[in-house]
Amino acid sequence: MKRMGSFGQYGVLLCFVFLLTPAGVSAASSVSVSIQDVVTGTVTIDETVNITLTNYTEELLTFALPAGAVDVLVNGQEAEVSENAVHIPLSCTTCTVRINYHLPEGIITRSEEFLLYHTMLFPFAPDVLNYRIVLPRQFVLSQMSGVELPIVPFPDDVQFQSSETVIQWHESRPVLPKIYSVAFERAEKMETRRREVMDELAERSVLVIILVVTVLSLFIGGAIGASMVSYLRKPKEEILYVPSSLLSPDEKVIVRLLKEQGNKLSQKDIAKLLQWSKSKVSAVVTTLEYKEVIRREKVGRSYTVELVMGVEDL
Repeated sequence: MKRMGSFGQYGVLLCFVFLLTPAGVSAASSVSVSIQDVVTGTVTIDETVNITLTNYTEELLTFALPAGAVDVLVNGQEAEVSENAVHIPLSCTTCTVRINYHLPEGIITRSEEFLLYHTMLFPFAPDVLNYRIVLPRQFVLSQMSGVELPIVPFPDDVQFQSSETVIQWHESRPVLPKIYSVAFERAEKMETRRREVMDELAERSVLVIILVVTVLSLFIGGAIGASMVSYLRKPKEEILYVPSSLLSPDEKVIVRLLKEQGNKLSQKDIAKLLQWSKSKVSAVVTTLEYKEVIRREKVGRSYTVELVMGVEDL
């Protein structure tokens, strides 16, 4: 897995340290942790942590908060924070504790690109760890410079809904510490880039038409004129092209392979021909689909990937 590269020097690691007194975590005890990060429109994080304890014998639960956490609630009630931790009295051996807080600086920002970079750390491995990230509709996944994949590690589930994108991991007895990262940008920025590409293509079409009309004016004749009119009609049937500068090196590799193989391959065949992991192929294909360069169709338990837009200089 590629690290953050030049981006790392700006990074603030979000480390969750969930502290229980040693006597409370016995062989008969079990702990399940579910964490949800909801990215807000102001590029901050609202975080919810649900901790389910079974056969827990201690009367106090200590939870260390991430740096900068504010507006802390425990089970819906305002909580007292002491030395960046909350101490929760327990009156049950099997119960669920919900902790909510806001992280104003939980996302790394560079220019118009954003990165949720989260190091999960516990003093022991929970039996079950569920992690969920929710991006509202004004944000989309992106291929950020300095980051190899938009989502690390490969998620168990990604849902693209009308109002939000939901990314989820489900793990039993996870090996920690573990880094999770999601790169994203504002949807309007991607739409702006798309419009710029289409405007550029439109300008080129106008220049081609002007050139053809000029040539027509130099060669007067029925046969030549008919031939040129036919030529003028051809661009309507041609595939639009996107500048290669908008694609990452890995995206160019997959586009080049699709062109060589007749513009259509299964996702499994791409991974086999390139000798890449399935997770890497899936992540790169996802970004190409966002950029509308390819179209994906689910066939059985795999996907068919079809090239629908050409790329210049490839």
